[in-house]
Amino acid sequence: SFKIKKIEIIKGSGKSKTTGKDYNLIVEDLVNEGFFKVPVTVKDVRQRLIKRGISVSPRINNLIHGKLGNLINKRILAKFKQHGKSVYQER
Repeated sequence: SFKIKKIEIIKGSGKSKTTGKDYNLIVEDLVNEGFFKVPVTVKDVRQRLIKRGISVSPRINNLIHGKLGNLINKRILAKFKQHGKSVYQER
């Protein structure tokens, strides 16, 4: 008789394969670089990550939204409406 191998579940690391950083550090780098000095939308953030060679999957997109919310709660960023769209800017 033969044994059936147990299926291994491989969990994603959450880190970018190109930079080796997770999305939290990448968004914090954008804050440190002054990217949020002017009002930007989530789409702008996504485009900046794509320019850096980081693929933004729907899962990562949700995580970015969460990180931006976290930065709002920490009073690092402010969120407001501009031309009917939510924008983020440094306080």
